[in-house]
Amino acid sequence: MADRIGIMGGTFDPVHIGHMIMASFAADEFKLDKVIFVPNGNPPHKKVNCGKMQRLDMTYLAANSNPKFSVSDFEISKQGYCYTIDTVRHFKQNGDKIFFIIGADSFYDLTKWNRFDLLVRECAFIAFDRIDSMHENIVSDIEEFNKKYGAEICYAKMPFIDVSSTLIRKRVSEGKSIKYLTCESVENYIFEHNLYSEKEE
Repeated sequence: MADRIGIMGGTFDPVHIGHMIMASFAADEFKLDKVIFVPNGNPPHKKVNCGKMQRLDMTYLAANSNPKFSVSDFEISKQGYCYTIDTVRHFKQNGDKIFFIIGADSFYDLTKWNRFDLLVRECAFIAFDRIDSMHENIVSDIEEFNKKYGAEICYAKMPFIDVSSTLIRKRVSEGKSIKYLTCESVENYIFEHNLYSEKEE
């Protein structure tokens, strides 16, 4: 039987509670059988601050408490750049339906994604908007987008969680607490491995 599979991509540098809440909401709201976290290996448009195996380790630590969550090293293990279209095709088997989970800001950049025209045929997207969002017209924008490109973008809302990987790295470099901003196991890993202790340029 085909599954409904959510994919959460990202650098996860480090993974934080916002990622976990988004994945959990997606699983509930769209009746997903599982959500796979896929840390980027060599993201083409983003600088990373710690090694890919460390980011993979932290993602495993965060995901292992939820039986619906799993982690894949598909992108981490590839040489060179790996694009979303490659990841979606890798996981799309036996008629499974793929939902790629993104934030509202990413929705507005979708047409810039590699092989965008093929990507929207291969998977659906769940675009999460924050409750306090400034995207006043996002629902109508999604409807128009779906009609124009034959896409399936599903609108979803989640609580305003003002946590980011950048904030966590900054607080660590300043010697401040990151408790409750990420999972305790990830917090412990960061300090055990002395990650993010230097301020970013």
